[in-house]
Amino acid sequence: MFAHAFRTTLRVCLPALVAVLALLPALANPTMAARVARTDGDAQVNVPLQACGRFNVVTTFTFKRLIETVTRPGGHAEWERTRVQFAGTAANSVNGASLAYEGWFTRTADLEAGTVAISDLVLRITPPAGAAVETRIARTATDVSDWPPSALMAVGPRAVTAHLCDILAGSGSSRAVRPGTGPQP
Repeated sequence: MFAHAFRTTLRVCLPALVAVLALLPALANPTMAARVARTDGDAQVNVPLQACGRFNVVTTFTFKRLIETVTRPGGHAEWERTRVQFAGTAANSVNGASLAYEGWFTRTADLEAGTVAISDLVLRITPPAGAAVETRIARTATDVSDWPPSALMAVGPRAVTAHLCDILAGSGSSRAVRPGTGPQP
């Protein structure tokens, strides 16, 4: 009878004891980090992008961000990962000629080490006359702003960004540059 009661107690109490022992280090560790996620986004209209003499290039876009932050107790942030998606157009402010763009990337900042990495970056630009041009970067230590106009100008193909004024000048421009024909970053 004693053996049966001992085995029953052991079967019931042993798993509970193991669970408590597994949680004990976590409960006693004051440096446990907390993860907080938030989302935001915005839409902007006619944001100046570049001056082109007789006209300006303006951009209209939307973007969404998922921001995850890991903090220690007391509020000290350890790292932050931001996933950014955006889409918009860059347009001639006078004649309305435009090109479309869309993209996404992940920006991870190790706030303790002071490092930033960009990964899974895709930027697709579709000029008014021509096929879409796409830039892909798997991973880089170069920082990219999560503000879409800055991202467009920083990582867009040089054949497009360096000649944005010519591309959007309209059909009367004799210096129009076709995407993919100029130097690439």
